[in-house]
Amino acid sequence: MREIKPVNNNGSIQLKFSFGGKRYSFNPVPGGHYDDKRDMATAKAIATQIQNDILAGHFDPTLNRYRLEPKAATKAQPKTLLELWDAWVDYLDLPPATQANHHKWFRRMIAKANPGLSNTNWLTHSNISPRTYK
Repeated sequence: MREIKPVNNNGSIQLKFSFGGKRYSFNPVPGGHYDDKRDMATAKAIATQIQNDILAGHFDPTLNRYRLEPKAATKAQPKTLLELWDAWVDYLDLPPATQANHHKWFRRMIAKANPGLSNTNWLTHSNISPRTYK
């Protein structure tokens, strides 16, 4: 069996290989670029996984097992500061007690001011104590 390697397809990455008399070709990293080191590393890892599955007898001829979600579909960018705050607090994976206390109060202040994503004036013009501001 020949080694499966990512190839340049007009700037995108494509895997081309044959198995069982059938030729396969697909884009392992939708939206990925051949020049991007991370995208290439991901494509090489997928190629290795395909090779290992072929050797182990677990190859998926539909290729669904090896497909990734498109880059743009992974997560939507937050449009407001409140969405960004919620995403950050979720990312922190805090205990419910911590979320219910400190983070809940700050979330209320953000919701009340309803600032834009890059607007910082609301915080400096808010009537809050120095301790809270800190």
